[in-house]
Amino acid sequence: MYDGVFYAGGFNRNPIMYIFIVSFNHVMRPAFRLLCFTSYLAATLCANAQNIVLHAGNDAKYATAKDLASVLKKHLTDSAVGWAFEVWKKGSLAASDEGGFKITAADLSNNTGLPFDRVTRMHIASVSKSITAIAVAKLVEQRKLNWDDKISKYLPSTWVIHPMFLGTTVKDLLTMKSGLDGNLDAVSSCYDSLKQHIQDGPDTNKIGKFNYQNISYGVLRIIIARAVDSTVFNNNASTVALSATNTYQQFVNQYLFSPCGIANAFCMETGTRPVLVYPFPYNGQHGYITGRTGVNDDGNLSDYVGGLGWYLSLHELSIFLNNVFYKGSILNEKVRTELLQNGFPFKLNTVSFGEYFGTGGDWMAPINIKPRGGIHAYYYFFPGNIMTVVFVNSGDRGLRDLIINSYTEALKN
Repeated sequence: MYDGVFYAGGFNRNPIMYIFIVSFNHVMRPAFRLLCFTSYLAATLCANAQNIVLHAGNDAKYATAKDLASVLKKHLTDSAVGWAFEVWKKGSLAASDEGGFKITAADLSNNTGLPFDRVTRMHIASVSKSITAIAVAKLVEQRKLNWDDKISKYLPSTWVIHPMFLGTTVKDLLTMKSGLDGNLDAVSSCYDSLKQHIQDGPDTNKIGKFNYQNISYGVLRIIIARAVDSTVFNNNASTVALSATNTYQQFVNQYLFSPCGIANAFCMETGTRPVLVYPFPYNGQHGYITGRTGVNDDGNLSDYVGGLGWYLSLHELSIFLNNVFYKGSILNEKVRTELLQNGFPFKLNTVSFGEYFGTGGDWMAPINIKPRGGIHAYYYFFPGNIMTVVFVNSGDRGLRDLIINSYTEALKN
């Protein structure tokens, strides 16, 4: 039941973070919001990058924001426990809608559910990879990293680096071609697991080939921390992992989120009435936290962040992506172009209706929970300066086909 105030169990595991959040909320939040707004205004005024231009197909036809919103609503209604979307046009919100429940009546004693909305944060799963990739790009812009830097330069001196990883580059990790391999879970991205994978060496059959996993972006968390602070690994061995995670999160907040007006983002559940995950079709089952791992089920993903872990609302993610790709307030045009040319996580696709790119994240219930539910967070950019972000808190299917097919259907209106 979630009738009372929800406190993330992760605070019990990390009292320093608890003190920081409480102090931040009660003392620093007003000042930080002012800083965020000031940074956002300055970045917007100083933006000099051009919009991303995606070309339509041979018929040069674009779907309108209104038509896309109408089709999305049709396909999402009665197809999930809770859902929401936004459609943006030329960097401005053009349409939005939401439906269903973020918490159903089964989890509230008053027998009335709480509506799903666009402003409650939930775990965005592998969309976190997009955030990590943009953080790497920001460090390239700041000349603290290069795409072709050897990763060995940024790993802790206490790690034993397998000889076959000595030539591995930052770009190899970004594009999932390093040969790293592992389960698509959270635990594989904890500090000790990453250290062991680097020592064990790559899967030689997967070097140079795209191999989707979370571990590469867990290692990027470590690399980002070292690029930001050269002394981050000088701490006591027992606190190195926490120092790296905190440095990574602080960098993302300062240089990616704050300029967009997004304040106080974390890699744990901090909401009092959080979005819960449900199976679909839904038959009155209880829900659970969106960041559940099967090991630590308190919603705290700080130990694993990089390829997963960030909590944002749908509206915050929309604002962030529009600042990156339309307003140009996060990355300069040169670095942003290089990021897109890397091919992952921002792969440009060409189909009959034209060019598009985007990706998503799915976080499923542990396999011992039946029927399985999951959260799904997806975004796509389409011709005509259209972008859409869609969140769903139920079912076991991703949203890629639903979104692409919705755009195709909207073209016919």
